[in-house]
Amino acid sequence: MSRTVSVAKQRLRGAAMERLRGGPRTRRQNVELSVLVAELGELASVLSASAAWRDVQLVRAVVDLQAALAADRTDEDVAVDLALGRRSWHARPSQAWEALLLVARRARAGEPDLAARAAALLLAARPDDPDATAVSQESLRALQARGDQSWRKRAARRSADDAVAATLAALTVPGAPGTGWFGVEESLREGTDLAEAAAHELRQAYLGDPSAARPYLPALRATVARGLANDLPLARTREILAATAEEFSAKARPELVDIDTVNISGLRDELAGRSVCLVANSAVLLEHELGAQIDTYDVVVRFNSFAIDPVRTGEKTDVHATIHLHDFNWDVPVDVRLVFGGAPAAWAENVRGFVHPGAQRLLGDESLRWPRRSLLGPALRERCTVPTTGFNMLLLLDYLDVSTRIDLFGFDFHSGAPYRRDDAMHLPIAEAHSYEVEREWVAERTVATAPGRISLR
Repeated sequence: MSRTVSVAKQRLRGAAMERLRGGPRTRRQNVELSVLVAELGELASVLSASAAWRDVQLVRAVVDLQAALAADRTDEDVAVDLALGRRSWHARPSQAWEALLLVARRARAGEPDLAARAAALLLAARPDDPDATAVSQESLRALQARGDQSWRKRAARRSADDAVAATLAALTVPGAPGTGWFGVEESLREGTDLAEAAAHELRQAYLGDPSAARPYLPALRATVARGLANDLPLARTREILAATAEEFSAKARPELVDIDTVNISGLRDELAGRSVCLVANSAVLLEHELGAQIDTYDVVVRFNSFAIDPVRTGEKTDVHATIHLHDFNWDVPVDVRLVFGGAPAAWAENVRGFVHPGAQRLLGDESLRWPRRSLLGPALRERCTVPTTGFNMLLLLDYLDVSTRIDLFGFDFHSGAPYRRDDAMHLPIAEAHSYEVEREWVAERTVATAPGRISLR
């Protein structure tokens, strides 16, 4: 047998074995995806109770990716081929590639390193794909921009003797191994106190690599949000929040101590005996000339990134109600500014960062932070997990019950186009809100309607 024939047979034999056991490149990429999906699943567990829309979007994208990968493995032969590397994770007709692309897009702002890893897998699968190339470049830019953030410098100086680390160490059960955030969920199901269940993982996040994808504050924010969502006691968690507030304080903005705040009782006094109208950020207002009528109310409430059209929306603004995530219109002078948010730590941090001293006479305090928490019954609270800013305001007005008149202008429950400031028009309609539930609630209390207006009393 000639040497040429022998070499050819060896190559054929090698190719046959490669088909049986899978190629090293395919095996490596499949393993890399599995590792990334495991990390994404852990992250989604942490963020799943967060009220932040960016977190909600990312969690949903991770769930869709997990579902796509699970669907690929329903066929036993395909599952074996994937495990052995004989089949690539992105081989058509799998939907995994598109699902991972969506994850990368939604992670690039808050978790750019995870987005960059996802983009690397996408590009390895389809090197010339423009969408994968774009998300890879955007993730790298986000990583570069994040490099100078002050929290990273502060994190690099942390030690186990810091107040936060010491507080978390005291709450950690001695000898308990860290089992990740899935372990936290299991501990909570067994009845462990929220602070004890999360202490180990929070300490790891606090003392971990300062260049890690998920810093300490988002982990704490999601932990508290999980407790609120499940009505878990937060008393011991306050020890962690107090220590955290000391480190992440507003020392750089000493002028904030001069801001006057208002609690729920003070808001009752502000609204007692006065007519109130709520003006939605809706293009339906542009169909009517209701501005003069709106400006006749004693109190005019506007929301988030509102825009002014004097003829159609009026000009008067007495109360600005906003979510804590956006910084639109915080500089507009008003009597009262109410800031809503489901996560206490994030709410406090953003209020300190966005508020303009002198732009409001009164700033809503903690008692006005999240009306859903205390003003909705359990059944409705379960159906309305992330209320809109308008619905939070309505819950307050309904509870206080001191206004002589409550009218809604332009409320179409986001069934039509928005009307906002130009720099906010690109924002999508948030899918996390329960618009139909809010519509039903308003309908049950409606006493009269007119073009562009709904009267609740």
